[in-house]
Amino acid sequence: MHLSSEVFSRMCLAAREISGIVGRDVECMGYLLAEKGSSAVTDFYFPEQHGDDAESGTGDFLYRQLYEQGMNITGMWHSHGYFPVFHSPTDHTHVKNRLKAMQRENDLLDAWDAYSNPGSIKLFNKETMQGMKIKLSINYKPEIKNVHEQLPETFQSIVINRDTYNGSNKAYDAMHFSLENNELKQEKAKIDIHPIMATSVLENMANNYTISGLLLKDMPAYRKKASPKTRIKNNAVEITSRYGCFSIKCDNPQELAESIEDVIALSDEELDKYKEKLPKKPNAKDSIENIVNEKQLFSFRQYDSEDPCIEATEMHAFYVGLFLSAIDFYQRSESCKRYMHADKAVIDLFAALSGAVESSPKTIFQLFSSIEESGVPLDVYINPLNEAKAIIEKMPGKKPLLKKVESMLKKAKGVKDA
Repeated sequence: MHLSSEVFSRMCLAAREISGIVGRDVECMGYLLAEKGSSAVTDFYFPEQHGDDAESGTGDFLYRQLYEQGMNITGMWHSHGYFPVFHSPTDHTHVKNRLKAMQRENDLLDAWDAYSNPGSIKLFNKETMQGMKIKLSINYKPEIKNVHEQLPETFQSIVINRDTYNGSNKAYDAMHFSLENNELKQEKAKIDIHPIMATSVLENMANNYTISGLLLKDMPAYRKKASPKTRIKNNAVEITSRYGCFSIKCDNPQELAESIEDVIALSDEELDKYKEKLPKKPNAKDSIENIVNEKQLFSFRQYDSEDPCIEATEMHAFYVGLFLSAIDFYQRSESCKRYMHADKAVIDLFAALSGAVESSPKTIFQLFSSIEESGVPLDVYINPLNEAKAIIEKMPGKKPLLKKVESMLKKAKGVKDA
Protein backbone atom coordinates (compact mmCIF):
# COMPACT_ATOMS: atom_id res chain seq x y z
CA MET A 1 0.00 0.00 0.00
CA HIS A 2 1.36 3.41 -1.00
CA LEU A 3 0.43 6.17 1.44
CA SER A 4 1.21 9.84 0.95
CA SER A 5 3.51 11.13 3.71
CA GLU A 6 1.36 14.28 3.75
CA VAL A 7 -1.75 12.19 4.48
CA PHE A 8 0.07 10.30 7.25
CA SER A 9 1.14 13.62 8.79
CA ARG A 10 -2.43 14.95 8.59
CA MET A 11 -3.77 11.79 10.28
CA CYS A 12 -1.36 12.26 13.18
CA LEU A 13 -2.06 16.00 13.35
CA ALA A 14 -5.83 15.44 13.42
CA ALA A 15 -5.57 12.95 16.31
CA ARG A 16 -3.13 15.17 18.22
CA GLU A 17 -5.18 18.35 17.79
CA ILE A 18 -8.47 16.71 18.82
CA SER A 19 -6.85 15.15 21.90
CA GLY A 20 -5.19 18.47 22.75
CA ILE A 21 -8.51 20.35 22.61
CA VAL A 22 -10.34 17.65 24.62
CA GLY A 23 -7.54 17.62 27.20
CA ARG A 24 -6.78 13.89 27.05
CA ASP A 25 -5.94 11.27 24.44
CA VAL A 26 -9.14 10.12 22.75
CA GLU A 27 -10.10 8.09 19.69
CA CYS A 28 -10.97 9.50 16.27
CA MET A 29 -11.00 8.09 12.74
CA GLY A 30 -11.06 8.84 9.01
CA TYR A 31 -11.47 7.02 5.67
CA LEU A 32 -8.48 6.58 3.34
CA LEU A 33 -9.06 7.85 -0.21
CA ALA A 34 -7.39 7.00 -3.51
CA GLU A 35 -8.14 8.68 -6.83
CA LYS A 36 -9.91 6.57 -9.43
CA GLY A 37 -7.36 4.69 -11.48
CA SER A 38 -4.85 4.60 -8.60
CA SER A 39 -4.34 2.60 -5.42
CA ALA A 40 -2.12 5.24 -3.79
CA VAL A 41 -3.76 6.98 -0.82
CA THR A 42 -3.51 10.73 -1.37
CA ASP A 43 -6.29 12.02 0.93
CA PHE A 44 -8.63 11.08 3.75
CA TYR A 45 -12.23 11.93 4.62
CA PHE A 46 -13.09 12.85 8.22
CA PRO A 47 -16.73 11.80 8.84
CA GLU A 48 -19.15 13.00 11.49
CA GLN A 49 -18.44 10.79 14.48
CA HIS A 50 -18.89 10.25 18.21
CA GLY A 51 -15.65 9.59 20.09
CA ASP A 52 -14.47 8.85 23.61
CA ASP A 53 -11.39 7.42 25.35
CA ALA A 54 -11.62 3.99 23.75
CA GLU A 55 -14.08 4.23 20.87
CA SER A 56 -15.01 6.34 17.87
CA GLY A 57 -18.19 5.51 15.98
CA THR A 58 -19.74 6.83 12.78
CA GLY A 59 -22.73 6.05 10.61
CA ASP A 60 -21.14 8.04 7.78
CA PHE A 61 -19.89 5.98 4.83
CA LEU A 62 -20.13 8.26 1.81
CA TYR A 63 -18.79 5.63 -0.58
CA ARG A 64 -21.00 6.57 -3.49
CA GLN A 65 -20.72 10.34 -3.04
CA LEU A 66 -16.93 10.18 -2.95
CA TYR A 67 -16.92 7.82 -5.93
CA GLU A 68 -18.90 10.36 -7.94
CA GLN A 69 -16.27 12.96 -7.00
CA GLY A 70 -13.50 10.77 -8.44
CA MET A 71 -12.30 9.09 -5.24
CA ASN A 72 -12.50 5.53 -3.88
CA ILE A 73 -12.59 4.64 -0.17
CA THR A 74 -9.81 2.05 0.17
CA GLY A 75 -9.61 1.79 3.95
CA MET A 76 -9.57 3.68 7.22
CA TRP A 77 -7.27 4.97 9.94
CA HIS A 78 -8.07 5.50 13.59
CA SER A 79 -6.30 6.56 16.73
CA HIS A 80 -6.19 4.44 19.89
CA GLY A 81 -5.34 7.46 22.02
CA TYR A 82 -3.13 6.23 24.88
CA PHE A 83 -3.85 2.52 24.20
CA PRO A 84 -1.34 0.35 22.26
CA VAL A 85 -1.69 0.00 18.48
CA PHE A 86 -3.63 -3.15 17.54
CA HIS A 87 -6.86 -4.13 15.80
CA SER A 88 -9.58 -4.97 18.31
CA PRO A 89 -12.62 -7.22 17.76
CA THR A 90 -14.69 -4.02 17.45
CA ASP A 91 -12.35 -2.88 14.65
CA HIS A 92 -12.83 -6.24 12.89
CA THR A 93 -16.61 -5.85 13.06
CA HIS A 94 -16.40 -2.32 11.68
CA VAL A 95 -14.15 -3.43 8.79
CA LYS A 96 -16.38 -6.40 7.96
CA ASN A 97 -19.46 -4.16 7.82
CA ARG A 98 -17.63 -1.73 5.56
CA LEU A 99 -16.49 -4.50 3.21
CA LYS A 100 -20.08 -5.75 2.95
CA ALA A 101 -21.27 -2.20 2.21
CA MET A 102 -18.57 -1.85 -0.45
CA GLN A 103 -19.68 -5.09 -2.12
CA ARG A 104 -23.31 -3.93 -2.26
CA GLU A 105 -22.39 -0.53 -3.62
CA ASN A 106 -19.86 -1.90 -6.12
CA ASP A 107 -22.60 -4.10 -7.57
CA LEU A 108 -24.62 -0.96 -8.28
CA LEU A 109 -21.74 1.27 -9.38
CA ASP A 110 -20.58 -1.27 -11.97
CA ALA A 111 -23.62 -0.39 -14.09
CA TRP A 112 -21.88 0.51 -17.36
CA ASP A 113 -23.32 0.35 -20.86
CA ALA A 114 -20.93 0.42 -23.82
CA TYR A 115 -21.71 2.05 -27.16
CA SER A 116 -19.22 1.21 -29.89
CA ASN A 117 -18.67 3.73 -32.70
CA PRO A 118 -16.09 4.02 -35.48
CA GLY A 119 -13.05 5.52 -33.74
CA SER A 120 -14.44 5.53 -30.18
CA ILE A 121 -16.20 3.67 -27.39
CA LYS A 122 -18.67 5.58 -25.24
CA LEU A 123 -19.36 4.32 -21.71
CA PHE A 124 -22.38 5.44 -19.70
CA ASN A 125 -23.13 4.56 -16.07
CA LYS A 126 -26.90 4.31 -15.68
CA GLU A 127 -26.61 4.37 -11.89
CA THR A 128 -24.49 7.53 -11.44
CA MET A 129 -25.32 9.24 -14.77
CA GLN A 130 -21.60 9.63 -15.50
CA GLY A 131 -19.88 8.79 -18.77
CA MET A 132 -16.63 8.77 -20.69
CA LYS A 133 -15.32 8.33 -24.19
CA ILE A 134 -12.39 6.08 -25.13
CA LYS A 135 -10.77 7.66 -28.18
CA LEU A 136 -9.19 5.29 -30.71
CA SER A 137 -6.34 6.15 -33.03
CA ILE A 138 -7.83 4.19 -35.92
CA ASN A 139 -11.28 4.43 -37.46
CA TYR A 140 -12.76 1.04 -36.64
CA LYS A 141 -15.76 -0.11 -34.61
CA PRO A 142 -14.86 -2.66 -31.89
CA GLU A 143 -17.31 -5.45 -31.14
CA ILE A 144 -17.77 -5.07 -27.36
CA LYS A 145 -19.04 -8.05 -25.36
CA ASN A 146 -19.11 -6.52 -21.88
CA VAL A 147 -17.52 -3.84 -19.71
CA HIS A 148 -16.74 -4.05 -15.98
CA GLU A 149 -15.26 -1.47 -13.66
CA GLN A 150 -12.60 -2.85 -11.33
CA LEU A 151 -13.60 -1.35 -7.97
CA PRO A 152 -11.90 -1.84 -4.56
CA GLU A 153 -12.62 -5.23 -3.02
CA THR A 154 -10.21 -5.07 -0.07
CA PHE A 155 -9.86 -2.73 2.90
CA GLN A 156 -6.69 -1.32 4.48
CA SER A 157 -6.72 -0.29 8.14
CA ILE A 158 -4.12 1.69 10.08
CA VAL A 159 -4.08 2.20 13.86
CA ILE A 160 -2.02 5.01 15.38
CA ASN A 161 -1.77 6.26 18.99
CA ARG A 162 -0.36 9.11 21.09
CA ASP A 163 3.22 7.88 20.60
CA THR A 164 2.73 7.99 16.84
CA TYR A 165 1.27 11.47 16.67
CA ASN A 166 3.57 12.93 19.34
CA GLY A 167 6.55 11.87 17.27
CA SER A 168 8.33 9.80 19.91
CA ASN A 169 7.56 6.49 18.21
CA LYS A 170 6.59 5.98 14.57
CA ALA A 171 4.97 2.60 15.29
CA TYR A 172 1.54 1.84 13.83
CA ASP A 173 -0.46 -1.29 13.13
CA ALA A 174 -1.48 -1.82 9.50
CA MET A 175 -3.70 -4.65 8.28
CA HIS A 176 -5.06 -5.76 4.92
CA PHE A 177 -8.63 -7.14 5.06
CA SER A 178 -10.86 -8.99 2.60
CA LEU A 179 -14.03 -11.08 2.62
CA GLU A 180 -14.08 -14.71 1.55
CA ASN A 181 -17.43 -16.53 1.75
CA ASN A 182 -18.59 -13.82 4.16
CA GLU A 183 -15.61 -14.54 6.45
CA LEU A 184 -13.15 -11.77 7.29
CA LYS A 185 -9.60 -12.54 6.15
CA GLN A 186 -6.66 -10.49 7.37
CA GLU A 187 -2.94 -10.18 6.99
CA LYS A 188 -0.27 -7.71 8.03
CA ALA A 189 0.08 -4.89 5.53
CA LYS A 190 3.30 -3.25 4.47
CA ILE A 191 2.79 0.47 3.98
CA ASP A 192 5.16 2.54 1.90
CA ILE A 193 4.89 6.10 3.25
CA HIS A 194 6.46 8.58 0.85
CA PRO A 195 5.62 11.85 -0.94
CA ILE A 196 2.88 11.30 -3.52
CA MET A 197 1.25 14.01 -5.61
CA ALA A 198 -2.41 13.56 -6.43
CA THR A 199 -3.14 13.40 -10.16
CA SER A 200 -5.68 16.22 -9.83
CA VAL A 201 -3.04 18.49 -8.25
CA LEU A 202 -0.51 17.72 -10.97
CA GLU A 203 -3.17 18.28 -13.64
CA ASN A 204 -3.97 21.70 -12.20
CA MET A 205 -0.29 22.68 -12.27
CA ALA A 206 0.14 21.33 -15.79
CA ASN A 207 -2.73 23.58 -16.94
CA ASN A 208 -1.19 26.64 -15.30
CA TYR A 209 2.57 26.34 -15.86
CA THR A 210 4.14 27.60 -19.09
CA ILE A 211 7.81 27.38 -19.99
CA SER A 212 9.42 28.44 -23.27
CA GLY A 213 5.94 29.26 -24.57
CA LEU A 214 4.65 25.70 -23.96
CA LEU A 215 2.15 24.60 -21.35
CA LEU A 216 3.36 21.77 -19.14
CA LYS A 217 0.35 19.67 -20.16
CA ASP A 218 1.44 19.83 -23.82
CA MET A 219 4.92 18.49 -23.19
CA PRO A 220 5.55 14.91 -24.40
CA ALA A 221 6.65 13.70 -20.93
CA TYR A 222 3.40 14.92 -19.33
CA ARG A 223 1.20 13.52 -22.13
CA LYS A 224 2.90 10.16 -21.67
CA LYS A 225 2.43 10.32 -17.90
CA ALA A 226 -1.26 11.28 -18.20
CA SER A 227 -2.19 8.91 -21.01
CA PRO A 228 -4.27 5.81 -20.18
CA LYS A 229 -2.39 2.56 -19.50
CA THR A 230 -3.55 -0.67 -21.15
CA ARG A 231 -2.79 -4.37 -20.89
CA ILE A 232 -4.42 -7.61 -22.02
CA LYS A 233 -5.53 -10.03 -19.31
CA ASN A 234 -7.93 -12.99 -19.54
CA ASN A 235 -8.73 -12.14 -23.15
CA ALA A 236 -9.88 -8.63 -22.14
CA VAL A 237 -8.36 -5.18 -22.40
CA GLU A 238 -7.72 -3.57 -19.02
CA ILE A 239 -7.63 0.24 -19.15
CA THR A 240 -6.40 2.43 -16.30
CA SER A 241 -7.04 6.16 -16.48
CA ARG A 242 -8.07 9.06 -14.24
CA TYR A 243 -11.68 7.85 -14.69
CA GLY A 244 -11.01 4.44 -13.17
CA CYS A 245 -9.94 0.92 -14.09
CA PHE A 246 -12.02 -1.00 -16.63
CA SER A 247 -11.97 -4.44 -18.20
CA ILE A 248 -13.40 -4.58 -21.73
CA LYS A 249 -14.06 -7.90 -23.45
CA CYS A 250 -14.14 -7.75 -27.23
CA ASP A 251 -13.45 -9.87 -30.32
CA ASN A 252 -9.94 -8.55 -30.90
CA PRO A 253 -8.38 -7.33 -27.61
CA GLN A 254 -4.91 -6.85 -29.11
CA GLU A 255 -6.20 -4.49 -31.80
CA LEU A 256 -8.26 -2.53 -29.28
CA ALA A 257 -5.38 -2.22 -26.80
CA GLU A 258 -3.02 -0.90 -29.48
CA SER A 259 -5.55 1.65 -30.75
CA ILE A 260 -6.54 3.30 -27.44
CA GLU A 261 -5.36 6.88 -27.55
CA ASP A 262 -7.11 8.75 -24.71
CA VAL A 263 -10.01 8.68 -22.24
CA ILE A 264 -12.10 11.84 -21.80
CA ALA A 265 -15.41 12.77 -20.14
CA LEU A 266 -18.60 12.71 -22.18
CA SER A 267 -20.06 16.13 -22.95
CA ASP A 268 -23.28 17.26 -21.27
CA GLU A 269 -25.11 16.84 -24.59
CA GLU A 270 -23.92 13.23 -24.92
CA LEU A 271 -24.89 12.47 -21.31
CA ASP A 272 -28.37 13.92 -21.85
CA LYS A 273 -28.86 11.65 -24.85
CA TYR A 274 -28.16 8.53 -22.78
CA LYS A 275 -30.19 9.76 -19.79
CA GLU A 276 -33.25 10.07 -22.04
CA LYS A 277 -33.03 6.34 -22.82
CA LEU A 278 -33.31 5.33 -19.15
CA PRO A 279 -36.57 3.89 -17.80
CA LYS A 280 -38.67 6.16 -15.62
CA LYS A 281 -38.47 6.20 -11.84
CA PRO A 282 -39.40 3.01 -9.93
CA ASN A 283 -42.69 3.11 -8.11
CA ALA A 284 -42.97 2.91 -4.32
CA LYS A 285 -43.80 -0.81 -4.44
CA ASP A 286 -40.54 -1.58 -6.27
CA SER A 287 -38.56 0.60 -3.86
CA ILE A 288 -39.97 -1.26 -0.84
CA GLU A 289 -39.34 -4.65 -2.50
CA ASN A 290 -35.71 -3.63 -3.04
CA ILE A 291 -35.35 -2.95 0.68
CA VAL A 292 -37.04 -6.23 1.65
CA ASN A 293 -34.62 -8.02 -0.67
CA GLU A 294 -31.71 -6.20 1.06
CA LYS A 295 -30.89 -4.15 -2.02
CA GLN A 296 -29.99 -0.92 -0.27
CA LEU A 297 -31.29 2.37 -1.66
CA PHE A 298 -28.29 4.55 -2.45
CA SER A 299 -30.11 7.41 -4.07
CA PHE A 300 -33.62 8.72 -3.97
CA ARG A 301 -35.36 11.46 -5.89
CA GLN A 302 -38.63 12.73 -4.44
CA TYR A 303 -41.43 13.17 -6.93
CA ASP A 304 -44.53 15.27 -6.36
CA SER A 305 -47.77 13.34 -6.26
CA GLU A 306 -51.37 14.41 -5.91
CA ASP A 307 -51.96 11.32 -3.75
CA PRO A 308 -50.40 11.94 -0.28
CA CYS A 309 -50.43 8.20 0.51
CA ILE A 310 -48.18 7.42 -2.47
CA GLU A 311 -45.80 10.21 -1.53
CA ALA A 312 -45.69 9.00 2.09
CA THR A 313 -45.05 5.42 0.92
CA GLU A 314 -42.07 6.56 -1.16
CA MET A 315 -40.66 8.53 1.77
CA HIS A 316 -41.16 5.51 4.03
CA ALA A 317 -39.08 3.40 1.62
CA PHE A 318 -36.37 6.05 1.55
CA TYR A 319 -36.04 6.33 5.33
CA VAL A 320 -36.07 2.54 5.75
CA GLY A 321 -33.06 2.49 3.40
CA LEU A 322 -31.23 5.10 5.48
CA PHE A 323 -32.07 3.22 8.68
CA LEU A 324 -30.66 -0.07 7.36
CA SER A 325 -27.45 1.61 6.24
CA ALA A 326 -26.85 2.99 9.76
CA ILE A 327 -27.37 -0.20 11.80
CA ASP A 328 -23.70 -0.51 12.84
CA PHE A 329 -23.70 3.16 13.93
CA TYR A 330 -26.69 2.61 16.25
CA GLN A 331 -24.85 -0.23 17.99
CA ARG A 332 -21.90 1.95 18.95
CA SER A 333 -23.07 3.44 22.24
CA GLU A 334 -26.11 4.47 24.23
CA SER A 335 -25.93 8.00 22.79
CA CYS A 336 -26.08 6.58 19.27
CA LYS A 337 -29.14 4.52 20.19
CA ARG A 338 -31.04 7.76 20.77
CA TYR A 339 -30.72 8.37 17.03
CA MET A 340 -32.00 4.84 16.40
CA HIS A 341 -35.19 5.54 18.39
CA ALA A 342 -35.74 8.87 16.63
CA ASP A 343 -35.05 7.37 13.18
CA LYS A 344 -37.45 4.51 13.92
CA ALA A 345 -40.13 7.08 14.82
CA VAL A 346 -39.54 8.82 11.47
CA ILE A 347 -40.02 5.49 9.64
CA ASP A 348 -43.23 4.77 11.59
CA LEU A 349 -44.44 8.31 10.92
CA PHE A 350 -44.35 7.90 7.13
CA ALA A 351 -45.82 4.40 7.40
CA ALA A 352 -48.74 5.91 9.34
CA LEU A 353 -49.15 8.79 6.88
CA SER A 354 -49.24 6.30 4.00
CA GLY A 355 -51.91 4.15 5.62
CA ALA A 356 -49.59 1.15 5.63
CA VAL A 357 -50.48 0.68 9.31
CA GLU A 358 -53.67 1.53 11.15
CA SER A 359 -53.28 5.03 12.49
CA SER A 360 -55.08 8.09 13.74
CA PRO A 361 -54.10 11.71 14.39
CA LYS A 362 -53.36 10.61 17.97
CA THR A 363 -50.90 7.97 16.74
CA ILE A 364 -49.14 10.48 14.51
CA PHE A 365 -48.94 12.96 17.41
CA GLN A 366 -47.26 10.23 19.49
CA LEU A 367 -44.72 9.58 16.72
CA PHE A 368 -43.86 13.27 16.56
CA SER A 369 -43.43 13.21 20.35
CA SER A 370 -41.12 10.17 20.09
CA ILE A 371 -38.77 12.18 17.89
CA GLU A 372 -38.74 15.04 20.41
CA GLU A 373 -38.36 12.78 23.47
CA SER A 374 -35.39 10.86 22.03
CA GLY A 375 -33.12 13.75 23.03
CA VAL A 376 -31.60 14.10 19.55
CA PRO A 377 -31.22 17.75 18.40
CA LEU A 378 -34.30 18.49 16.29
CA ASP A 379 -32.32 20.24 13.56
CA VAL A 380 -31.16 16.77 12.43
CA TYR A 381 -34.77 16.09 11.39
CA ILE A 382 -35.59 19.27 9.48
CA ASN A 383 -35.82 17.41 6.15
CA PRO A 384 -38.22 14.63 7.26
CA LEU A 385 -40.30 17.16 9.20
CA ASN A 386 -40.64 19.34 6.10
CA GLU A 387 -41.53 16.25 4.03
CA ALA A 388 -44.14 15.20 6.59
CA LYS A 389 -45.59 18.72 6.60
CA ALA A 390 -45.93 18.69 2.78
CA ILE A 391 -47.85 15.39 2.97
CA ILE A 392 -50.07 16.49 5.86
CA GLU A 393 -51.04 19.65 3.97
CA LYS A 394 -52.74 17.43 1.36
CA MET A 395 -54.66 15.40 3.94
CA PRO A 396 -58.17 16.07 5.34
CA GLY A 397 -58.42 17.10 9.00
CA LYS A 398 -54.93 18.48 8.82
CA LYS A 399 -55.07 21.51 11.11
CA PRO A 400 -54.04 19.95 14.51
CA LEU A 401 -51.23 17.91 12.90
CA LEU A 402 -49.99 20.92 10.95
CA LYS A 403 -49.79 22.91 14.15
CA LYS A 404 -47.69 20.16 15.75
CA VAL A 405 -45.23 19.76 12.89
CA GLU A 406 -44.88 23.53 12.48
CA SER A 407 -44.08 23.83 16.18
CA MET A 408 -41.37 21.16 15.84
CA LEU A 409 -39.94 22.84 12.75
CA LYS A 410 -39.74 26.13 14.63
CA LYS A 411 -37.79 24.42 17.43
CA ALA A 412 -35.57 22.64 14.88
CA LYS A 413 -34.69 25.84 13.07
CA GLY A 414 -34.03 27.52 16.43
CA VAL A 415 -31.47 24.80 17.24
CA LYS A 416 -29.87 25.15 13.80
CA ASP A 417 -29.60 28.95 14.08
CA ALA A 418 -28.26 28.86 17.64
